[in-house]
Amino acid sequence: MVFRISQIFSIYPVFPLAPFFKKSKEDKMIFRNFVKTAIMAALLAVMCGSAHANTTGNAWSENTGWANFNPTGGGVTVYDDHLEGYVWHENIGWIRLGTFAAGTAHTYTNTSATNYGVNNNGSGTLSGYGWSENAGWINFGPTGSGVIIGAGGSFDGYAWGENVGWIHFKNATVPYNVTTAWSGGTASPPPGGTLAAPTSVTTTVISDTRIRLTWTDNSADETGFIIERTDGMSPWVRVTMTGADATSFTDTTLRCSWQYSYRICSYNASGSSEYVVIAKIITAACPAYDALPSDITLIGSFASGSGREIIVPENQAVGTLIGNLFAEDATPGGDTHTYALFAPGGVLGCNISFSIDGNRLITTKPFDFERKNKCRIWIQTHDAHSNLKTCHFDIIVTDVPEAPSGLSLRSHSRVSENMPPGTDVGTFVAKDDDADDSHTYELVSGEGDTDNALFAIEGDALRTTAVLDFEAAASRSVRVMTTDSTGAVFTKQLSVEVLDAADAAVVSRISDLGTDDEVPAKADFTVSDQDTALSALRFSAVSDNPGLLPAESIQFRGSCESRSVILTPVKGMSGTANVTVSVSDGSTTAETGFALTVTTGPELRADSRIETDGGDTVAPGGVLRYTATISNTGDRAAEGVRFVLPLPGNTECSSDTAGAVIRSAFRTPGKASDPVYDRELNQLEWTGDIGTGESAEISFDLSVRPGTETGETISFGGAVSYDTDCDGVSDITRHTSEIGDESADSEIRITVEGCLPGDTDASGVIDMKDALRVMRVLSGTDTGDICPDSDVNGDGKTGPEELIWILKEISK
Repeated sequence: MVFRISQIFSIYPVFPLAPFFKKSKEDKMIFRNFVKTAIMAALLAVMCGSAHANTTGNAWSENTGWANFNPTGGGVTVYDDHLEGYVWHENIGWIRLGTFAAGTAHTYTNTSATNYGVNNNGSGTLSGYGWSENAGWINFGPTGSGVIIGAGGSFDGYAWGENVGWIHFKNATVPYNVTTAWSGGTASPPPGGTLAAPTSVTTTVISDTRIRLTWTDNSADETGFIIERTDGMSPWVRVTMTGADATSFTDTTLRCSWQYSYRICSYNASGSSEYVVIAKIITAACPAYDALPSDITLIGSFASGSGREIIVPENQAVGTLIGNLFAEDATPGGDTHTYALFAPGGVLGCNISFSIDGNRLITTKPFDFERKNKCRIWIQTHDAHSNLKTCHFDIIVTDVPEAPSGLSLRSHSRVSENMPPGTDVGTFVAKDDDADDSHTYELVSGEGDTDNALFAIEGDALRTTAVLDFEAAASRSVRVMTTDSTGAVFTKQLSVEVLDAADAAVVSRISDLGTDDEVPAKADFTVSDQDTALSALRFSAVSDNPGLLPAESIQFRGSCESRSVILTPVKGMSGTANVTVSVSDGSTTAETGFALTVTTGPELRADSRIETDGGDTVAPGGVLRYTATISNTGDRAAEGVRFVLPLPGNTECSSDTAGAVIRSAFRTPGKASDPVYDRELNQLEWTGDIGTGESAEISFDLSVRPGTETGETISFGGAVSYDTDCDGVSDITRHTSEIGDESADSEIRITVEGCLPGDTDASGVIDMKDALRVMRVLSGTDTGDICPDSDVNGDGKTGPEELIWILKEISK
């Protein structure tokens, strides 16, 4: 005997590769125990010399597919008294055929997952159970069938799994078969024998439960005869294996009023003969007192359909009662019945979805209307005398409204950065088992709603509401709720991938500007670029009014992030130019625009006049009224206009304000000052704002200094200055001779004719000295020269009239 120890150690490590096994802590413990047990089993097998052989091939299940008896890392070995090893099933994982403890017999009670196993009776008839962690028990000797190792080591028959259905081991038309070289049992001769088949095979019905077979033995060296049976609805089942020279056998395990077929062959160690088939023998009728069951009814827990239709709503929990079974039986006094699921010809239908507890039909798995809405089950009842009746029922699965169970974002679920708001991201699709159900979608608060504000939902489409930036975040998260037509909801966090793209430079906004035609305008701005060095950026600008602002009059200054644009308008031009500044990184261009409004500035004119009581002449001490009118005829207000008027040396103001007043159509509180006289500098100054089309009028009195000689000229040469850019510094200064009216008087010739009226001593001042001198003249005590022009009444002499006039002047 050759035993491959490597096979033992290769069994368990493949488990993690199976989709149904995980290496838990308990798995590892089982594995260690299994290795120890397997090694002991191998040593015991070597010592005992038990006959064994490996298996090859596949069995087949209509419901679950192939079962491989020689998989990589597993495999099954046949011993004289049991089967050992693992079968790999493509859809349910590993099926283990037996446990083993050294020194113990291979007889299994099969009552729990720790003492299951498949027995061999030594002649190839198998019994017991295999075990699947995922599908439960696999019965190798079920009622109505079973598995045998036939002639030549070929497995045949059916095993039954409570959650799998029938597993078929051999088929003539569809090539699947499990075989072994085991030869320890007398029922398993190798193929190719030359024994003669028995002849003259006859059957005799002895009673309602017994049939006798007889035959002629035509071979001299047979080991015995193999007899198999079928009732036409189940596969062939081995009934017995006789000894040598046998010529008869009585089958005592039959049912009354039932039809059977038999087949028989001879066999020995070198092979077996062909089968001889005897078909359709019917046992005797059941006793008269025992009527056969005539029908089975199922009283459903739910609504019943027509005929044998049972209505079952989908999604019922495992263990739901579908209905109660009742047999119709005319046996006098009644009869007892048992019920079982039955598969005629191995066709399971949806038997696998049910189990029977007494007369209660119970579900073993939920029904799903969307996957399968109709199937058929077969139920068989046996009465107390093994009489049976088989009926079928059609299970009609009805639809039940179901809440959405999933949500996905299809079509895109990604968006490139820098795309404009309103860009499509993808389309929502709700997973719902209810066919043709309608759904609505909305953004909701909760876990995963981080970026809800960046998106909006229109119908079933997700769109952006902002420009997304890959550098800020490569993925965005939204939380979406879908609601079906029944109001059921499902909520899920979804991710939107942001794709990287070439980024254009970012230019800060430039506000609209205004300037005078003689003053360049300057605008500061910042620039940035995520992909390109700032030193590599190229700047340009265009004006839509080149007559006012030509392209060559636009220049850029600055470095790094901080930049400036200098705009120099054409002198003497006014208007508005819309300027577009462009920043290029070589592949993309960013733009910003602003308006430049150019005015030609304030246009100031200053007109002045001098008024006297005596026309063009004035005497020393006489009063002059000086009036200056400053007008703004430009297209912009003049702010901070400053008027400075140095007074001629032969004139002066009598006080700091010189009695000056302002008469102006434009005077804003806080924007204009009263004229101020500087006695030390002997000049008058006024400051204020003059709006477009408005004027300021400054008027004040001054007197001619005494001692001014006749014929002297009094000249006024003032200056006007103003602040064009509002920086507090006067930018332009113009003299009144430059901005004044050419016809305005800026000079006056003063003619002195002796003295003033009443000024007897020609001092230029009328005071008490003049009154005293007149009194001395009248008294005859002063005979000096009296200024002839001091005569006030024109009579050519100095008299009381002059004294009265002088006193009145003094009293003023």
